[in-house]
Amino acid sequence: KACAKNAGKSLTSLKYHYGLQCQIREWISMALVRRSFALLGKASTLANRCGIHMDRILCGIPEEEDHENDQDSYKPERNNNIGRRMNYLLAELLEPRSQQKIPLLERHMLSPRLSSDVLAMVGCQSCPTFQEQEMRNRWIIIRETHCGKSSFYCSPAFEQNVLCWSHISQIYEDNLADINSLIFVRDDFRRLIACVAQQLSSHSVEGMPPRPVHAPKTTVRLLSRQLSQSNCGAQDVVRKARGNDVMTLEMDLLVILIPTMDKTTYYLELFHRSCDGDGDDYLIDDAENQSSRRASNNINAGDDSPFKKSGMGDIQNRYMQGRLRGDDSNPPTFDDVVESEEWVGIDDVLASGDIDDLITALCD
Repeated sequence: KACAKNAGKSLTSLKYHYGLQCQIREWISMALVRRSFALLGKASTLANRCGIHMDRILCGIPEEEDHENDQDSYKPERNNNIGRRMNYLLAELLEPRSQQKIPLLERHMLSPRLSSDVLAMVGCQSCPTFQEQEMRNRWIIIRETHCGKSSFYCSPAFEQNVLCWSHISQIYEDNLADINSLIFVRDDFRRLIACVAQQLSSHSVEGMPPRPVHAPKTTVRLLSRQLSQSNCGAQDVVRKARGNDVMTLEMDLLVILIPTMDKTTYYLELFHRSCDGDGDDYLIDDAENQSSRRASNNINAGDDSPFKKSGMGDIQNRYMQGRLRGDDSNPPTFDDVVESEEWVGIDDVLASGDIDDLITALCD
């Protein structure tokens, strides 16, 4: 309702914004590939709000109307922040969805494809990619969209705890749900959108260096932990995520978005959050130890615990203990990985109110 109330707000100050044009082009190409009028409508609404001409987005040329008395004609970004012609859309538009076959390797990113700058930013010391020992306890999901076609990478620990690649791929291909809406609880989904909005807004021109955004205390669903013992299909996962008996965990979130006109990469990583108080951390232990913790339902998870009650009574408490000493299966903390101070806190961004209109536009 709040988004609908502000649906008519103008964003014409972003008319030549590089990141916003990348987002609009991505949505248009994805909409045609996935046959989604809803997503095409979102792209059209955002472009209209920003005052962006269709020829600029689709054809890669500045507006053709007379700019003789228009001050915009003297802005360098008017001609610089522009993509090439979207020729690839014609084939996607005229080819029926049933005839579009995307090879498995184009949907499954076997290893992260990130620049050396981004890899170094997230603590990878063995560029050009992560080594196995660096990934063993990292909870990472990456989505790369190229000309409307998306591929996903999930680290092994992310698959074991949150959502596996096979379910993500099937849900995405079948248009069953927004993947992030399944991973993040409803109250924190707007928080994720705020992270994406901040990242988009930071790319006002092409070639801006990536600068991560940090969102502490973000609650995620541990779907894989509850589905690991059952043979669930994609629709079962969606139903489970939308139910009231899903185990959740409060974690710290890192988001990096690298937009270009025809390819955008989203990097999301979840970190263990240390609790304040007695100095003990609440962690998740190995799957093979879960059954031995069923008798631990008398442990009280206070308000400072990252675990959230979600209609399951005390069943979540069996995943809790004081400090799991030396267990590499648990994710690192944000401070363990991100040594650089070159990041932005989402709470500071939200407090400033600078991108509230953009967040609302993306929510719509």
